[in-house]
Amino acid sequence: MKKVLKIFLVLILLILTVLLVTPILFKKQILNKAKELANTSVNAKIDFTDLKLTFFKDFPRLTTSLYGVSVSGIEVFEGDTLIAFDEFSATVNVISLVRKEAIKVRSILLDNPRISAIILEDGSANWDIAKESKDSESGVEPDDAGPGTMDLKVALKKFEIRDASIAYNDSKSGMEAML
Repeated sequence: MKKVLKIFLVLILLILTVLLVTPILFKKQILNKAKELANTSVNAKIDFTDLKLTFFKDFPRLTTSLYGVSVSGIEVFEGDTLIAFDEFSATVNVISLVRKEAIKVRSILLDNPRISAIILEDGSANWDIAKESKDSESGVEPDDAGPGTMDLKVALKKFEIRDASIAYNDSKSGMEAML
């Protein structure tokens, strides 16, 4: 009986060690891949200084935190920062990731978001950064995307925004607002 207990404790210790060490060992690769994926999906420059993955903040869920996040404009809006955060965190149910079912988001934190929404005289807006999807060019509707797609289910227990600053400047209509 003592031998089974020792094996069980060693197994638990091994699992905890893997959960702790894996994000540290692959941090640079995960950080670079996350930046690459983020920048290929929008017409803007997305950057962040650090990324942390942990199971210990809300065990057994995975918490992903991005620090020093900024989304800056390109072309006409070069040098303008659309949005910046000190921290952006999301907690997800890992089982939903493994089973390839709908991803279940449990909590979201936006720490010190600074948003600057700008509309120029010609009507172009700095938040219009979504790239044209390949499906819309080919005439395929998003619902017909096929079996490789995943749904996002948001089962939020907590959504927190700390110390937000929002500025809106519409040059076309002459409106300005700060919150």
